[in-house]
Amino acid sequence: MFRNLMKTLRIGYPSRYIRQGIAYRYNQAKQYSVLSHTFGSRNRKESLFKSCQCRTMFIQTQDTPNPNSLKFLPGTKVLEPGQTLDFPNIGAAQCSPLAKMIFRIEGVKAVFFGHDFVTVTKQDDDIEWKLLKPEIFATIMDFFASGLPIVTDAKPSGDTQINEDDDEIVQMIKELLDTRIRPTVQEDGGDVLFVDFKDGVLRLKMQGSCSSCPSSIVTLKNGVQNMMQFYIPEVLSVEQIDDDGEKLSEKIFKEFEQLKTKEKNETMADQSRGRGRGLALLKDLKKSLAADSQSSSGESSVKEFPGPSVPPSVPPSLPPSVVSAATGMPSTTIGGRGRVAAMMLSKMHQQTKDVQFSPASDVSPSAPTVGAGRGIKLLQNLKAQMAQSQPHVGGAEVKQITEKMAESTISSVQSSTIPKNKYFREIKETPPVVRKGESGTPCEVTANFIRLNFEEDHVFEYEVRYNPEQDYKNLCFKLLNEHSQYFKTKTFDGTTLYVPHMLPEEAMNLVSTNPYDNSKVQVIIRFRRTRRLSEMIHIYNVVFKQIMKDLQLVRFGRQYFNEHSAIQIPQHKLEVWPGYVTAVDEYEGGLMLTLDSTHRVLRTQTVLSLIKETVQCEGANWKRAMTDKLIGSSVMTTYNKKLFRRGSQSFNHYIQNVLSNETAKSRLTGWGLSIAPETVNITARTLPPEPLYFGNNVKVPGKDNADWNGDVSRNAVMQAVDILRWVVLFTDRDKNVTNDFVDTLKRCCRPMGINVSAPELIRLPNDRTDSYVAALRKFSIANLQLVVAICPTIRDDRYSAIKKICCVDNPVPSQVINARTIMNSQKIRSITQKILLQMNCKLGGTLWNISIPLKSAMIIGIDSYHDASRKKRSVCAFIASYNQTMTHWYSKVVLQERGQEIVDSLKSCFVDALKHYLRVNGRLPDRIIIYRDGVGDGQLKLLQDYEIPQMQICFSILGTTYKPSLTYIVVQKRINTRIFMKTRNGFENPFPGTVLDHCVTRRDWYDFLIASQKVNQGTVTPTHYVVIHDDSGMTADQCQRLTYKMCHLYYNWPGTVRVPAPCQYAHKLAYLVGQNIHQLPSDALTDKLFFL
Repeated sequence: MFRNLMKTLRIGYPSRYIRQGIAYRYNQAKQYSVLSHTFGSRNRKESLFKSCQCRTMFIQTQDTPNPNSLKFLPGTKVLEPGQTLDFPNIGAAQCSPLAKMIFRIEGVKAVFFGHDFVTVTKQDDDIEWKLLKPEIFATIMDFFASGLPIVTDAKPSGDTQINEDDDEIVQMIKELLDTRIRPTVQEDGGDVLFVDFKDGVLRLKMQGSCSSCPSSIVTLKNGVQNMMQFYIPEVLSVEQIDDDGEKLSEKIFKEFEQLKTKEKNETMADQSRGRGRGLALLKDLKKSLAADSQSSSGESSVKEFPGPSVPPSVPPSLPPSVVSAATGMPSTTIGGRGRVAAMMLSKMHQQTKDVQFSPASDVSPSAPTVGAGRGIKLLQNLKAQMAQSQPHVGGAEVKQITEKMAESTISSVQSSTIPKNKYFREIKETPPVVRKGESGTPCEVTANFIRLNFEEDHVFEYEVRYNPEQDYKNLCFKLLNEHSQYFKTKTFDGTTLYVPHMLPEEAMNLVSTNPYDNSKVQVIIRFRRTRRLSEMIHIYNVVFKQIMKDLQLVRFGRQYFNEHSAIQIPQHKLEVWPGYVTAVDEYEGGLMLTLDSTHRVLRTQTVLSLIKETVQCEGANWKRAMTDKLIGSSVMTTYNKKLFRRGSQSFNHYIQNVLSNETAKSRLTGWGLSIAPETVNITARTLPPEPLYFGNNVKVPGKDNADWNGDVSRNAVMQAVDILRWVVLFTDRDKNVTNDFVDTLKRCCRPMGINVSAPELIRLPNDRTDSYVAALRKFSIANLQLVVAICPTIRDDRYSAIKKICCVDNPVPSQVINARTIMNSQKIRSITQKILLQMNCKLGGTLWNISIPLKSAMIIGIDSYHDASRKKRSVCAFIASYNQTMTHWYSKVVLQERGQEIVDSLKSCFVDALKHYLRVNGRLPDRIIIYRDGVGDGQLKLLQDYEIPQMQICFSILGTTYKPSLTYIVVQKRINTRIFMKTRNGFENPFPGTVLDHCVTRRDWYDFLIASQKVNQGTVTPTHYVVIHDDSGMTADQCQRLTYKMCHLYYNWPGTVRVPAPCQYAHKLAYLVGQNIHQLPSDALTDKLFFL
């Protein structure tokens, strides 16, 4: 079985995330029983003979109908066939060592064992599977390698076993459960247990993934009931039995339902009773009527509510329902605000009998009730009307009251109180935001955007209701689809239906059959309005997803791949699947389709052959090599195609495929859409290259490729820091490498203008992490400038330990060097030069600068990173310049817990940076420019309305008169926009500094795109900048040029980078804290680039 399974798998390479179908290798032999032991046993020699005798385990995952449950298939027997075991909580897991180990993982709610699988249910949607799965994989592997029994003192469930005392019907039920129902349910990671059968009622218990998913419970219960009644007519109904806690909840729920039923009956008995928010208002009005009737002399209750024999004293123009409310006679029931209006009219009619009302008498003084929502507005209208004390009530009065009531109806409620339809987007009538620059050289480019033309008034909206009402959304879809002859092309969300044509009638009453109980359900469809297609952006995206299926593309995540156009690379046993990523939105140039190409690299080699090849190449180290290759890789099965470098795939090829596919073409035509035959052509601008300034007043002219690697090694740095007191840690095996490095460093330092003294060399007995830590703790910080640690190999734990000591405990700039990088005598000089430049930056030096015309300005970069050591915590890094040339940076870090407002922490960092600027310059900056990375489109409005005002409050902390200008720019790197420059030879990457600020930019935002870097391979990805606030008066040219200038000041690369330097610095700092030290760095390092 293992061999056959391996032949059906292919490995996708590479992948950062754990996806469905991942295969994990683990050694099950007792001598290698612990997963962490496998990774840590680097120095132990393992014989190839023993390794080949070990059995390899592959754990696969399978989704279940319950999104909070995941099925793990370890590839070995868990329980005996037909047996299951459910652990709804940790208290029930005492009989299973494996279940107890899984419950120790934070976020696990329930565990379920089947014959060959383990189903794990997480606590809520906020816990991501990509965080839980690695721990669950490791736990299951560790357990099966330990040899412990899965169950100790409890017998697994085997409820379908037929007993001698079972009657014939029970035996038939158990047989049907065992042969037809349970195998299907267990495929989804759950199980169904037989409890009993009595008086025609079959009671079952749901387990595993089915126990905590309401939708699957309803579907499963109805499905089981239908099947049981088909084969066994004696089964009248099927009921679900839950645990004790769930029984208590069900009891409370039933009591609540009984109470609601009682209230409903009382409401039906009282024809003048309101409902909803008007109920409290109605009670107050009734109290007012009672109080007024008692205070009126000579008026009897008979006259207030005359019987049938008493002629009604109501104007004949009132409708019968209002008459009944005024006279007390039964009539057609009016609900909600209608009843309240009728009672109000009755009350006003009593005024004709000389019964005086005052506004104060409308609400009981002992228990005043305040209306809410629409009720309060209605109450105000009633009070105002009754305060007028009009002597007569007629048609004009009724009209006046109803008009005021109309003002408080649901149609006039503010949009914030109405849930938004996910298919509908309000289109503003304001013109697009256009902010174009003029500087630079114009150039003709094309982008991966395709114009979409559409016909107005081509989407019709209908409201769909069901009688009886249906709460199960999937059932609503099934009931509507029974009448697909009326709407072959549609979009439906459960209550609102959109079609590209008018239905035969504006009001349609259809009848559908419930597939679960064969009951009849009335489907009521009513026309609402005609929508503009430009309002329905989501429909566009749905249409193009359907077109991908029409083109027979295979979906993986949000991307679609073409297996029929796969590119074979047989010499490396690889194949490349081309694919597309699409998105539709409204831009400055109109409605467009964004089309990006993507690729999936797959191995044609099976996992089994990969293992054999690795064993032959790696020998005794094959286990570690296989771990690196397999863990984290995607596995795609060849039978169902379940599962990336961008290339030059032609976008026009996609357009031609759509236009030549009749199904796709008719789909577009059905919605009134047409697609342009080619991508958009745009005129962009290339900003002039920026000259650089080095030490000794050397000016280097700007270059078109924005690369000055050779100039850095030939010229002195702008500001040098002499390295006089420093130490070098090394092991005995790296003694010669260390001496060569120190000698080369001394030869390279003088041309750069840096003086370097001989370091203190400290030889360590071994390369263990604690040896480095013990040596670092002995140094005195006051007498030390820099620590250099030369390590024989790359190890994350050792690197993290060194950085934690040097950044937190004993704050000192540090440089960790892998000995292998400086072993090559031919490359040691160039590598040492780069290390020396990095060391100079960490000590506070400056390598180069550029001309920035802004005076008294502070530029800030903000980025965040998820802390790998603690779930639900993020690291936010804050970088701010504090000199005129923007070459010295102040840094702060914030550890962001879940639920904490990040703006509170940013305000603290902001104030500290301003105070540091004041200490250095003797004044505060007049202009502040913030580049904020890591913000999505959905957060832009939040930043504009909330975070920016909070940041502006910080100014008042430093003085009531301090009000600098503020520019807030969001930096977006993960975009699908691509720009291609037209040349005689076709299309090429644009030059660094190419700016695009119109046509494909956002319609309602001030934004622009800059391709700031030069790439030698692949397609360059521009960076998207959104200016969400700017009160500085900068022109679009000035903002774009400043942004491009800042891309020149990242000192870890001799060229332009993709984002402004402060953003890149913030990214490096956040990564260091979140990945390695997991603590706040010392304040002693805040004015240095110690994190490079």
